[in-house]
Amino acid sequence: MLEPTDRLKVISRVKAIVVKRHFNIGNVNYADWSRAVDEQIPNLLNADDNNFEDGVRNLLRQLKSSHTNFYRSDTNPTLPQHVVGATLRSVPHIGASRWMFLDVFDDGPAARAGILPGHFLINVNGTPAIPPAFPAFRFGQEHQVTIELPDRKEARSMVFRVPPRRTKGRRPPLLEPKSLSYRMLGNIGILKIPFFSGAFGIRFSRLLDAAVESLKAQGCDRLIIDLRGCLGGSLGFARLVSYLCPDRIPIGYDVTRKRLQRGYNVAQFPRVPMPSSKLGVLFCLARFCAVREGHETRNYRRQTNPRQCPWVDDVQRRE
Repeated sequence: MLEPTDRLKVISRVKAIVVKRHFNIGNVNYADWSRAVDEQIPNLLNADDNNFEDGVRNLLRQLKSSHTNFYRSDTNPTLPQHVVGATLRSVPHIGASRWMFLDVFDDGPAARAGILPGHFLINVNGTPAIPPAFPAFRFGQEHQVTIELPDRKEARSMVFRVPPRRTKGRRPPLLEPKSLSYRMLGNIGILKIPFFSGAFGIRFSRLLDAAVESLKAQGCDRLIIDLRGCLGGSLGFARLVSYLCPDRIPIGYDVTRKRLQRGYNVAQFPRVPMPSSKLGVLFCLARFCAVREGHETRNYRRQTNPRQCPWVDDVQRRE
C-alpha cells in the first residue's frame, strides 16, 4: 500500500495539474472542486490502493471532461479490451451473473488463445471471475484462464499471453488491436474496426482506402460497418465517415486553454484540411502554431464523386 505521505503528494499533484492544465469545458468552479477533494482526503488516506485510485477517479469525474483520468504506471487499466483484446459483458447464467466474452479482436491475446464471442469466463489464475469486478489481466504476463462454452457444462483451460506494454509518452496503457479487417458476404462488404490507429489517422486512412477498394473490386454494393467494442483512437474516424458524406464538412475544432477561458466564435476560425500525409501534418501544425488560439478542421474526401462508392449513393437516394 502507498504510505499516507505518498498519497498526499499524489493528491496535491493532481490538484496542481488540474488547476494549471485542465480544459474547463464543464464550467466547474475549481475552488469548490478543491474543497471537495480536501473533504475526501481522510477517506483516501485510509482506503486500500484500489479504493484510493477509484476515489481519485471519482473526484476527476466531477470535472465533467471525458478525457481526464487517473492511472498508475505499474498497473493495468480496468478494461480487459485494453489488455487482452476482448470485451466482457455481465449476463445471467444458471442463476448467477457471469462474464461473457462479447467482442474478440483479431490477433489479440484472447483471439490467439481460441476465445470466441459467447464463451463464459470462469476464473483467471485460479481466482473466480465474478461481475461486477473485472478480472485482473496484466501486461507482460501469462494468465491461466478457465472458460466454459455456451450451452455446455464443459470447461476448458487456456493461456492468455499478454505482451509487455509499449510505453508511448503519457498515453494510457493500451495493447493496440489490429486496426481493421474486412470480408465479403455475398454482395455485402463487412468492415470491422476495433481501433482508429495513428496519432493523425494517416496510417489508418491508407488501410481503410485499400480495404474499400478491395471490397468494391469484389462487387460490393452494400456495406456493414461494425464498430462494436471500438476503442476509439485518432482522426482516422473522419476518413471512415467521409465515405458516407460526399461533401466537405467541418469535423471539429481545437482551441487553446486561454481561448476557452476568453470565449470564441467557431465561425471565425481559419479552416485547416485534415492531413493525408506527413507533409500535410506539418502544414496543419504550421497553421495551428500561426493561429495559436483556435482552428477548424475540415474533412477532405480523397474520393469526391459519391457515385464511385455505391453505398453512399444509396444513402443519398434514401434520404
